[in-house]
Amino acid sequence: ISAFLMNWKTLAKKIGKDQWQLYPGIFIDGTVTGRLSAKDPAIQTVPDWKKFKGLAKAYKLDQSEFDLKTCIVPAPGMVFVYADFSQQEVRVLASYCKEGKLTEALQAGGKLDVHSLITSIGEGLPYDEVELGRKDENNPRCKELEALRKQYKNVTFAITYGGSEHTLFERYGIPLEQGKELFTQFFERFPEVKGYIDASHQMATKHAYATTEYHRRRHFPILQWKDWDP
Repeated sequence: ISAFLMNWKTLAKKIGKDQWQLYPGIFIDGTVTGRLSAKDPAIQTVPDWKKFKGLAKAYKLDQSEFDLKTCIVPAPGMVFVYADFSQQEVRVLASYCKEGKLTEALQAGGKLDVHSLITSIGEGLPYDEVELGRKDENNPRCKELEALRKQYKNVTFAITYGGSEHTLFERYGIPLEQGKELFTQFFERFPEVKGYIDASHQMATKHAYATTEYHRRRHFPILQWKDWDP
């Protein structure tokens, strides 16, 4: 909030009478993970206007008047382009681990829902039974299948971001024992994923860094500390 409400005049450039414009810096090396980042101001962390609900109520104002995103507009003649990756995390997971089942689903051109496929493999059910059953309100297992899909989706994302059963507990309230069982079951169904994770841990422990397919390294010097116990 301070970046937009308190420091805007120091960061902005005057472009006319009573007109100011912000030019955030975009960096490709500003984070250890390699994603793009913005600074002065950090436009990737614009506060959600819904967080100002109490303030709006106190001043008897419409909540939308606190929407800072309405302040961000393109220059005349220019437009903002919004782009996102479809199932990016699963694609990266499949590519790095050389996981055949996931790769096959992703190459199906969107015909298969990846999370429903993972659920069907994990539960030993036909894909159509999961995908069609969860959408059919007349199906007595509709809610159960949807809950299962969500559960496997949570596990997939937790694994992709290096999480554990503790991640499932903290974010989704899944009991630790159940979370551990879900991880075990996932790795049994997708052994290539477990193999890749183990190999990555061994390499990082030995060399104190991890590397991407494009040879970008992220160093972990802590792994070579004498008192480090992985």
